[in-house]
Amino acid sequence: MKKATIIIVVAILLVAVLIFGGQIMRLFRNIGDEVVQIRHPLYYKEYVMAAAERHDVDPALVFAVVLTESSFRYAIISPAGAGGLMQIMPATFEWIANNRRIEHNPDDVFVPRVNIDFGTFYLRRLYNHFGDWEHAIIAYNAGMGNVGRWLQDPELVDEYGRIIHELIPFGETRNYIGRVNRAWERYREILAEANE
Repeated sequence: MKKATIIIVVAILLVAVLIFGGQIMRLFRNIGDEVVQIRHPLYYKEYVMAAAERHDVDPALVFAVVLTESSFRYAIISPAGAGGLMQIMPATFEWIANNRRIEHNPDDVFVPRVNIDFGTFYLRRLYNHFGDWEHAIIAYNAGMGNVGRWLQDPELVDEYGRIIHELIPFGETRNYIGRVNRAWERYREILAEANE
């Protein structure tokens, strides 16, 4: 190829990049946003934001628990019998309803608005009991009694009295706290970006 032809081809490519570069960048940014939405969706956002505000819980934490518990599947039942988006056990659901003096039907656990509100209420109660969000999250999975016992075991806590994740006796709970914390961090970023 002649030198003049190469210069013309390079010039055309540069002009194309200048003209279409912004569109290409927007395309990649949109693809990135869609990947985030697939891995960390904001389904039921209206319910999550309302419950988080009502019970003074970080909405990013509520999203993280829903993602970890059910992957946003509202009709799911765990092998242990927990139901709905935030996987609430029937006895816990009953306790929350009675504590709040709310008329309820056991099938309401599968109603997204109710499940998210009850699960968020329970997260706040766990935090109020333990005074620590990590312990509240661990108790959400392993139960208050187990967390209470673990906090009394000097082999399982650090010098600040916090449960050492790697030493949690239940493998499922060790995995759970890590998954919730990673999702919580990512949802904080997503919600912060959405508010910019």
